[in-house]
Amino acid sequence: MSADILERFSLKDQVALVTGAAGQLGRQFCQTLGQAGATIVVVDQNVEACHLFAKELEAVGISALSLPFDITNTQATHSGFDQVK
Repeated sequence: MSADILERFSLKDQVALVTGAAGQLGRQFCQTLGQAGATIVVVDQNVEACHLFAKELEAVGISALSLPFDITNTQATHSGFDQVK
């Protein structure tokens, strides 16, 4: 992305929680939001893929937190959001 666009739409000091983050679309969302400066919370029910993708983001300079849980589980979702706060 061009520097001008990133400055105008900066997400510095913001947190983006992306569900399905280890999937194809989720990965793209995470990378784009991270390039704009957001800290990414990688959420996916695939525990291994979730952790690996967060490490990939960190390796390219994007701040990321791996938070594996199934968003269809209400209790797990509330617990996950509490961890992000």
